[in-house]
Amino acid sequence: MIEAEHKLRTDPNLNLAPRSIYNIYSVVSAVFRYAKLADLIEQSPCVLDERHLGPLIDKDPEWRSTAVFTHEEADTIISDARIPPDRQMVYAIELLAGVRPGEASALRWRHYDPTMRPLGKLLVAKSYGTRVGEKTTKTDAVKHVPVHPTLAAMLAEWKLDGWAAMMGRAPGPDDLIVPLPPDAAERRYKRKGEPFRTTYYSGKCWRKDDLPALGWRHRCTARKRRK
Repeated sequence: MIEAEHKLRTDPNLNLAPRSIYNIYSVVSAVFRYAKLADLIEQSPCVLDERHLGPLIDKDPEWRSTAVFTHEEADTIISDARIPPDRQMVYAIELLAGVRPGEASALRWRHYDPTMRPLGKLLVAKSYGTRVGEKTTKTDAVKHVPVHPTLAAMLAEWKLDGWAAMMGRAPGPDDLIVPLPPDAAERRYKRKGEPFRTTYYSGKCWRKDDLPALGWRHRCTARKRRK
């Protein structure tokens, strides 16, 4: 294990960031931990610590301070006509409600109560994972999220017009707030059933369509942050 870790850390062809090495090691550690629990091995070889793995830092120490969206950029993401309405809605939920992408994917109309005062409320109790499907949130927490007035206005317009225009019918309480568009759902060849948006689909749209349309540099969409 020490030799494998040393190769990951020093191979110039891989050029991995320190955090990437830690992420790889955590996955490998989990695999061996489950193998030990299943009595498939006697002992896990994953016993390395910071002395072997190196410091948990970013490859570029200046990167993290720029990995945010300004208020102007956030406004563009959720309102610019170059971004399709369904993706504007997804970005608005993630930005203004502060939910994870998987949590946004699992939200249904019954989870939104616009009658609460002074602000409406989103009940975030589920998440969607590509491999495991619908599940509890990452921390198993149930969150009651107040709905920003801008997000409330977008949800109202989306429910009244946008959702039906995309799906061809009016939404019901059990429908996903932002399902996968029908044409994208039809192209699925592995996953069937409800049209959940996967992080792969959302990330691909962001990288290949939305970023180029806005003329922005590469920016990760996961857990979008604002200045």
